[in-house]
Amino acid sequence: MIQERIKITPLKAHKDERGRLSKIFDYAALEGKNIQDIYLTCTIPGENRANHYHKKTTEWFCVLKGECVLLLRDRKTKKQIRMKLDCSNPKLVKIPPFVEHATKNIGKEEMILLAYANRPYEPSDTVKSSLKF
Repeated sequence: MIQERIKITPLKAHKDERGRLSKIFDYAALEGKNIQDIYLTCTIPGENRANHYHKKTTEWFCVLKGECVLLLRDRKTKKQIRMKLDCSNPKLVKIPPFVEHATKNIGKEEMILLAYANRPYEPSDTVKSSLKF
């Protein structure tokens, strides 16, 4: 099942009068993952991003600003998960190979998503998907 293939890690948000701090990754969390790409995506309200899957790459997603719906579908079982991600309730989502993924900004402001991957980007590893919101 898709729930067994992805991993969702709630992140602790330390809040005070200045704002909020969340640790997205630390040495123990990165150990053995061979992270080779780290990037940000910025998406305007109402727009979609990603809508693909990877044959070899594992990715991790975390919303830094705004909110989105993350849609995931297992290529093998066709089972889907739809979840809301937002910066006020931070989560780290691990997306393994052959899990289609797409995000849609459902907020009124720009959505900023941090993503990192265990392999450098290769066009031949990325396959377009047909996920629909």
